[in-house]
Amino acid sequence: MGAFMQPQGHVQVLMNILRGFGPQAALDAPRFCISPGSPDAAVANTDRTGDVNSEVYFEDGISPEVVQELKAMGHDARITSGFTRRMFGRGQVIQKINDKSGQTVWGAGSDPRGDGHAAAQI
Repeated sequence: MGAFMQPQGHVQVLMNILRGFGPQAALDAPRFCISPGSPDAAVANTDRTGDVNSEVYFEDGISPEVVQELKAMGHDARITSGFTRRMFGRGQVIQKINDKSGQTVWGAGSDPRGDGHAAAQI
């Protein structure tokens, strides 16, 4: 992950882990991205031309009904899929976990949006 998506992606993956997702599930979960915006950008809704961060992109897996509700509230919400998903970044996670028996184990996950893998080694 890098640029404007880096802090957004880190928070989304961290929140998934804090909610109990394992490393792989936390990375697999669909993400959203608030665009970097530009004061000079033209948007479809001309009365909002020049708004910074006026676009919010949602990955496949976010309910289309949610996106429609956000549009109805006036947000410039968009669903993205395929190669444009690269805007959501990619990452790997290694997590130290204490299992139910009290033994320490390591869990790892690798983002399906890119290549690579995570290997927990001791």
